[in-house]
Amino acid sequence: MDDSTVSKAARRRKPPGSRAQRGERSREAILDAAIRLFAERGYDGVSLDDVTARSGAKRSLILYYYKNKDELWRVAAEEVARLFNTAVAAKLAELSPPDDAARIRVNIEAWLDAFQQEPAFACFLVREGGTPGARLDFLIQHFGYAR
Repeated sequence: MDDSTVSKAARRRKPPGSRAQRGERSREAILDAAIRLFAERGYDGVSLDDVTARSGAKRSLILYYYKNKDELWRVAAEEVARLFNTAVAAKLAELSPPDDAARIRVNIEAWLDAFQQEPAFACFLVREGGTPGARLDFLIQHFGYAR
């Protein structure tokens, strides 16, 4: 191999870790698109083709990261629950209400602040939490402050 071939090959190489970083960005884009779509349309109103169009990822990549639409929904719901629960817990940690009435007020304020920070939380809950069944049960189990 001559020097010009080596230098061309070296220029084409991606920096170390870039494949993993691109993969993580793709996975995050897919999950973000799914969260937004499920919040807007609910589970039944979203197809993997919709997630493909919104995220820019190929269907095969979506299925590489998530086995099927149901798994994608569960991961999206877990992420929404994690973010919501973290936001509420952070707000509650800032305050120490002196009595039950104040504690109720602070909890309501924490919920409202969390919903204001990320409106998709409320939409996700309304869209997916309005019908009895497995998805509602899943949400109840994962939204720590829904108990």
